[in-house]
Amino acid sequence: MIFVCSMTDLFLESVPDEWIFDIFKIMAHCPNHVFQVLTKRAERMADLVPNIRSADYCRSHLVDRLHHVWLGVSVEDQKRANERIPHLVRTPASVRFLSCEPLLEPIDLGAAHPCGYYCDPGADGGGYHDHPFLTPGIASPVNWVIVGGESGPGHRPMKTEWVQNIVKQCKNAGVACFVKQLGGWPNKHGDPEGWPEDLRVREWPE
Repeated sequence: MIFVCSMTDLFLESVPDEWIFDIFKIMAHCPNHVFQVLTKRAERMADLVPNIRSADYCRSHLVDRLHHVWLGVSVEDQKRANERIPHLVRTPASVRFLSCEPLLEPIDLGAAHPCGYYCDPGADGGGYHDHPFLTPGIASPVNWVIVGGESGPGHRPMKTEWVQNIVKQCKNAGVACFVKQLGGWPNKHGDPEGWPEDLRVREWPE
């Protein structure tokens, strides 16, 4: 499992489209690995990835091998969730994930999908759904959620109830959730074994 550009952003404005195409081509030729791509530039990712999939020089590989490339966006607060999740949802990917780290406030993941961003033509009559993350009977377009607090000097606090709420949302939606860390002291509540059971859930998407 490889975290692509872990110390930067693959979809940074200064990265030429050709470089991104070449990186996806390399990933397409390495189906024995799982590649995780996390970005804050969700709109650029949503615009570029469909073109990457249809590019002549890699179409034969990406169409049947893109299953091992996971695409995700950082959503540290409600504002970023509202901005970025809809773009992630419209990005073609076999696994889509959210990184709610550092989590800075409570996030309603369902509210991050205003009507018009997600269309499911397979539903009865087709059309739009207001909250695809939580719509009963409709599989969530998000497969995995990572949650974590901020650590290090000057870290911003995170409340455990924010984490518990996201874990609950994920369970209700049938989405895998990984609680990575609770952040710097005093956000932790003693030894990890003493944390609430819901905060020790570690699941990977299929």
